[in-house]
Formats: sequence, structure tokens, C-alpha cells
Amino acid sequence: LEVNDTATGLVVGHESHDHKLIARIALDRLSGVPRPPPPPLDLDLYRQACESRIQELSDQVGVLEQSLGASAGPRPPPLAAGNPTAGSMSVLVIEPDPTVNWGEAIGERLEDGTEIVVDQQSWAGLRLSGNRCQVYGLEHPLRLDVKPSALEHRHTARHGRLRHITPDLIVVRDEVHSLGHNQRNLLFGIAQSGVQCLNSAFALTMLLEPPTVQAALKQSQLQLAPESFPLLEQWVYPSAEQMPQDPVAGENFPGFPCVVKVGSLGGKMKLESAAGWQDLVGLARPHPEDSVVVQPFVDWDVAFKVQRVCGSTRAFQKARGNDESQWRPDPNAEVVEVGVSPEMARWMDAVSNQVGGLEICSLDVLRCKSSGTLKILKLSGTALWEGAHTAVGERVRCMLRAKREGEESGQGYVTEMNRTISGLSQRLKQLNAEKVRLDATGGAGGEKEGEKEGEGEEEGRVASEEEAATGQVPPDNSNGGSGCTCTVS
Repeated sequence: LEVNDTATGLVVGHESHDHKLIARIALDRLSGVPRPPPPPLDLDLYRQACESRIQELSDQVGVLEQSLGASAGPRPPPLAAGNPTAGSMSVLVIEPDPTVNWGEAIGERLEDGTEIVVDQQSWAGLRLSGNRCQVYGLEHPLRLDVKPSALEHRHTARHGRLRHITPDLIVVRDEVHSLGHNQRNLLFGIAQSGVQCLNSAFALTMLLEPPTVQAALKQSQLQLAPESFPLLEQWVYPSAEQMPQDPVAGENFPGFPCVVKVGSLGGKMKLESAAGWQDLVGLARPHPEDSVVVQPFVDWDVAFKVQRVCGSTRAFQKARGNDESQWRPDPNAEVVEVGVSPEMARWMDAVSNQVGGLEICSLDVLRCKSSGTLKILKLSGTALWEGAHTAVGERVRCMLRAKREGEESGQGYVTEMNRTISGLSQRLKQLNAEKVRLDATGGAGGEKEGEKEGEGEEEGRVASEEEAATGQVPPDNSNGGSGCTCTVS
């Protein structure tokens, strides 16, 4: 362990064992001690240093591969003379509604003239064909196969055949898991790739299951205080086997009447007696992989949906009507926009910062008929009001501009060079390990064990070549080779 703290000028090595000093440095960092800004990066000097190091490592790898007879594998692509500048940027919109034209909402070009290529498709039309394939440490971007879209405009019509795309940004407008499909694994592949998403892939993952959604809402409740964030309580059972046979209100379930949901896709059921509870346990028992979520029933008169889309907040309401048997909001009921109260605005500020940030989210809120109090029911991350596509399109453009500026400042080039050096260092380490193994078996370079004199001459020739190529004695076989780490502030 070595800690080098530039702010305090302290260097702690592994021999000092000064745990108190290390702890103080860590506490200083956590307590917000001002730290000097990193010096600006001279990209030209950095490029020269990286290319020199890459050439040195490549020579060492080449000498060892030649001496060992190992296959070199695919070579890294040629180094660019400067920052990589692409002529276009790719945006994938996962949208179930083919009538929505996201190409018009996002636009055709950025202000600097960069073309925006928009591909619009549902989950069913996508297939993961490449995910962070590494060649010498260079991580290639996510690659997806996209079927021809039903929406025929210039952004998505590509000669009616399967295409390969490497998106710079993915806008997810379709539910990841619904009754018609389950695209969790595809989402996990996208999340692993690191490609930027709206909402983020981490947020979409956390919104897949009711318990994790409730966990995010509880974090908001802790932030604002329970009385300021009236979250409806929720009971979770990992499976039907763990549901109580004799439910006791307040002890192992919320009490009757209650609303039960089995799994992430199952519909909701209102239970009013112990007999109904026993029936539900019997129905859910054949599905041990599904958790069971139970909430107390709220006798409501008005249902609100408060939506946040890229910083803008709006609220809508539905009246319950006179039919008491209709205990869930009617999807066909009239929707009326209402003003956003300060309380609702605080709720949205809190929940939009959860699970890594939610650019698009909504809260379902019920107003109790008897008391008039509000109860927060659930959080979702795909709802849009009519006309909100323009706001999302502008947010997409803003994210693309930020990504382009990052590339132009050299961040993309720096990352690429570091990965190249890391990959070559790893390759060199593997070759040295192979050389040690062959030396241990007495068969380096494929020589027979009895040919001692020939082995000596061959090893001398290899050593001379290594010294000529690297200007130094080859790494000691006893430590398995050398590595390289290049860090840029």
C-alpha cells in the first residue's frame, strides 16, 4: 500500500504501517479539505509520450513473440495523429410507438455541423452483437443489430436490411419488462458497455422490481422527512412460501383491505378477508421465483400523476367517479392538468436524484377520500406527456454536445492511449510468463531437452535482440514480466 497525498505532501509507504496517518488523510478528503486543481494536460506532449511508450512495448512484445513462436493475434489499429473526430453521432431510441418521429424531435445536426443519425426501434428489433470486445486493451463500443424500422424516414430507413450500429447515446422509451417481452438481459449488456442512456441503465435496472423502487422512494423520504414525503408503506415477501398463513394486521402484513401484487408483471388484486389471502397464497405458490408485494388499500377520490421530464414538472389528475367497485384508476377516465404544488415540486426534486438520476420519471399519488391527505403510491421512469418529445430531444442534443466537447478536449484520446498501453503491458506480462514456463520445462523455443549448446546460443541471440530493441536488459523471468500504468490528472 502506498498513499501519496499531494495536498498535504505526505507519502505513506507499506513499511511505515502508520494506519492513523492514512486514516487522517482519508478523513481530510471526506471532510472536504480544499485540494489543488490538477494541472492542465498538454495533449501534444502526452501524445508523444504515449506513442513512444506504445512503440517500446510493441517492440518488446514482437521480440518475445518471435522468440517463443507465439501467435501475435490481432494488432492494435494505427494511432491517430491527433484527437479522433467523427463526422456523425449515433442515437438509438427504443420506442414502441412507430408513429412517434424521434428524428424530428432530436434534429439532424449539432451546432458545429456534426450529423445526428437517429435509429428508432422497439426492444424486439434489437440484438446485442458486440459488447466491449477487447483487442490489446482497446474497448470497442457497444454494437447492436437493428432490424428495419416500421417508421420510414431518412433517419431509420437503411435499405430494408439488418444493420450494425454503435450508438453514442440510447434513449429508452419502452418498458424493459412487460407482459409481451422481457429484455432484462439486453439491458444488462447495455449497462455493462457503459454507453450513456436516458434514463441511465442503472436507473432502469433499479426500476425493474417493486422492492427496489420502494427502496429509492424511502431514500427520498429520509431526505425530506416522513411527514413531508407521505410514502405508502409496503410489505415484501420473497415468495408465496414465506407469506404468513395466519396474517396479523401490523405484525406480518398491513391489514385488510389490502392490495397485492405478485412478481414484477402480475396484476394487482384487492383482498378484503383472510379467505381471499389464503386463496392468493395457493395461487402464487407455483411461482417461487416471484416476490409478493402488499400495500394497504387507500380509499381515494382523486389520482394524481406528477411527471418530471428533463427538468420540467407537470401534474395531471383523474377523478374516481361514482362506481365504488372501480378501486383502480380508470385508464379511459378524463385527464385534467392541474398546477404543481410546492410540495409536489419537492417530491420530484428528491426522487429525480435517486438511483443515479432520473431525467424522466413520474409519481403516482392518491388522495384519501375521508381525510384529504395524499399518499405516494409508486415511481416509474417512462411516462411522457403529449408534446414532451421536444424537451427530450433538446436534452439529447445537450448530452451529445457534452460528449463531443469531451472528445475534442482530448479525454477520448487519453482514454484510448491508456487502454492501449495497458493492453500491451498485459500482453508482455503473458509472454514473459510463457517464457518462464518453457524455461522451467527445458523446452524454450521448441528446442529438445538434450540440445544444451543450441539452447545457449539461441538464448544469447534472443537476449541480444531484446537489448537492441529495448535498450535495456530483458525483464527478470522470476517476477513474470513488467507492467505499465499510465495515469493522467
